[in-house]
Amino acid sequence: MTTTPKSQLKGIGGWLLFFCIILTILTPVVILGVIGATSTLSDSIQDRFPAYVRLITIGQIINFGFFFYCLYVGIALWQTKKGAVSKVQMFLIAYACFALLRAVMPYLGDLSGDIKTRLVNIYGLNAIRVFFFSLIWHQYLARSVRVKNTFPES
Repeated sequence: MTTTPKSQLKGIGGWLLFFCIILTILTPVVILGVIGATSTLSDSIQDRFPAYVRLITIGQIINFGFFFYCLYVGIALWQTKKGAVSKVQMFLIAYACFALLRAVMPYLGDLSGDIKTRLVNIYGLNAIRVFFFSLIWHQYLARSVRVKNTFPES
């Protein structure tokens, strides 16, 4: 097995290319899936918990912001724009914090057991996934030789 010299690890390739694909394609699809699942549930509880539905709606709007910001930072990273790495790292931290905050939302309202369970399943599982996703990729961006060679300002 041959190894690539560290000086040749530059540009969008390898794990960095994989991460760009995740940021620009897969993560936006997952965000839209969470929005869709929450919207369906929101419609079913509109009459019984209107105040909680407003809170869900605010969360949906914030999630749409993450959807577009994820596309923006993913494309900036793919195009090797200056400052892209720090923008992606900010996205990862903010998105993880939002997912964790949203995971406790079902416990804030006076929701019935079935609805609370469904929201915990949506938000809780998403928070765990987003937390580990953010942690792993944040560490990759901080330690990767390819990232350091491609983005010397990072």
